[in-house]
Amino acid sequence: MILFFPLALITALVMILRVRARGHPDARDGRGWRWFLAWLAVGAVTTFSFLTGFSIGLLFLPVVVIGLLWVTRRSPYGPEWRGFVGGVGVTLLVVAFIQRDGDGLDPRPWLAAGLVLLLGALAAYARAEPSQ
Repeated sequence: MILFFPLALITALVMILRVRARGHPDARDGRGWRWFLAWLAVGAVTTFSFLTGFSIGLLFLPVVVIGLLWVTRRSPYGPEWRGFVGGVGVTLLVVAFIQRDGDGLDPRPWLAAGLVLLLGALAAYARAEPSQ
């Protein structure tokens, strides 16, 4: 499980670079906020699956693989991949929300990291998004 996630991310990166180098007909409409949100969803599910590990995380493994393959083939070009980082932030915010009563984990580091990642991804994408 621990080895799968870096392998999946490396595979997605290789696919992005290959498709970007030669072009792909499916990638022609892979731009815009909806693709940023698609990357965000894949990032959130991937992080959730990683954090839950061998328990419920294994059930989400096929969703992670299919999501990564689908999004990397359809939207490999521009800054939309930053949504993946935002998805990691969303999952960290959910953990902070679950731990808000202070039972177990301290929610403040999770909240801070989640906000930094989500807001950073949104700002980076908004700045990189060409005006239309």
